[in-house]
Amino acid sequence: TLISPTSFNGTNNTVTFTVDFSNGQYYTLGSEEIAALPVQLISFTANASESGTVQLRWATASEDNNSFFTVERSQDGQNFRPIGTINGAGNSEGVQTYQFADIDPFQGYSYYRLKQTDFNGGFEYTEIRSVFVNTTFNIDFTLYPNPVNIGTPVNIKYKVDQNKEVKIRVFDMKGTQLYQKEELLSLRGETITIPTSGLNRGLNLIKITDSQNKTFTLKLVVH
Repeated sequence: TLISPTSFNGTNNTVTFTVDFSNGQYYTLGSEEIAALPVQLISFTANASESGTVQLRWATASEDNNSFFTVERSQDGQNFRPIGTINGAGNSEGVQTYQFADIDPFQGYSYYRLKQTDFNGGFEYTEIRSVFVNTTFNIDFTLYPNPVNIGTPVNIKYKVDQNKEVKIRVFDMKGTQLYQKEELLSLRGETITIPTSGLNRGLNLIKITDSQNKTFTLKLVVH
């Protein structure tokens, strides 16, 4: 049986309960937690990396029936769309850490937030984080063949206005780097060949980054 206090005394810091005890009964004093948060978030950060991706990291101090997190992105800070999900710990009293890589952010500002969803379908949003990414430079690229069958080399034809050293990296949609090479782009224009035997079937992203960390992204479909 729950019994509410009959009076409070803020001066003496006392609370009075009126109870009619009978033989053998006992009582327990406690407090009721109202509207407890399912997840206690202690950090949420978003930072641009040298490869032109955005690294999202967050940590929780405790979780109660936490099913999963949805990472949402926006170009204007108002209209958000999901770009990935990460499973939650369910129930936890210890610190849990999470991370997610946005391998194809918007040029300029990207805005991010987390949507935390319970097992019963309830959800809540975190605060918004913004990141500025400068991801372009003046080079024309032509990627062929695209789509390409796995094992068949893919070619990148380019045209530049000056010699330029670049780093070429290939990522899958989970942000895992599958291939890397360094190349000197020549003013006379040539073709770069990339093997596909080590890539994953599906969508891959080819990121070409210069010495100023400006990046151009090409989308490659591998069958």
